[in-house]
Amino acid sequence: MFDNAKILQCIHFFYYREAEKVVRTVKDYEIDYYLSGSRTMNINGKEFCVEKGSIVIRRPGEVVFSYGDSYDCYILSLDFSGEIDIPEGEYIRQRTGDAQKKFENPIMDMLPAIIKPTHDVDYIRIFEKLCRNSYPNPICKSAQMRLVSELMYVLAADSIRQSDLSINSAKSAVDIATEYIQENFRRKITLQKLSELTNLSPNYFARIFKAETGVTPTEYLIRIRFENARILLGETDYPIKTVASLCGFSDESFFTFSFRKRFSKTPLEYRKFYLSKM
Repeated sequence: MFDNAKILQCIHFFYYREAEKVVRTVKDYEIDYYLSGSRTMNINGKEFCVEKGSIVIRRPGEVVFSYGDSYDCYILSLDFSGEIDIPEGEYIRQRTGDAQKKFENPIMDMLPAIIKPTHDVDYIRIFEKLCRNSYPNPICKSAQMRLVSELMYVLAADSIRQSDLSINSAKSAVDIATEYIQENFRRKITLQKLSELTNLSPNYFARIFKAETGVTPTEYLIRIRFENARILLGETDYPIKTVASLCGFSDESFFTFSFRKRFSKTPLEYRKFYLSKM
């Protein structure tokens, strides 16, 4: 499946000072394995945290830059098009010319931009061998292709595992958040608080919450508050101000306005309507 792949460059790269934030357009397929350091990687406007053990995969045409601490990593540049004609030893990632054509391959297509494997033994072994079989070392093309194929299959296996873990983690995070909201809806609850509870970034947490529940965390909180308000209005004789306070609304006027907007009745009208149906 990868028999025609060509290694353009594979080296162990060291960078011991903070790099300038240089924006570039990726020309070839790039797979880097980070051995140390911590950086922020921006790929087509999306930011990722890259740390020890991270695999970074970039594709032709992507606009990228990174910033952060010093680091060292294995860097691998691949030609899947078979059309890159650059003498061995002269390749650089910031090369001029057109980006290579997209490689139509089910394994390559499934790989995310960042993979964080749970183990590193296979990657270190494969990258060490790739370096030993790439310029300026003696090069064995058949050995290169076997190693590239092995690397791709290991990446595929880890991306599937990462995807499964991400789905389970997302569901778990949403469960944690909804349970917290149901138990603490009377309190002030912020997106920051919910993201901290689930150990996710606010933006990512908000996305998975809406994907799982169909509403934003704020809308979910408001729904829980109003459902409890309806129960109290129908089953108690608490004053409207007390109902509002018990359901997390600090202002009675705002509670009345919002309730009417949502249910087409004021809280008092709703109470009368509810009692008339009993």
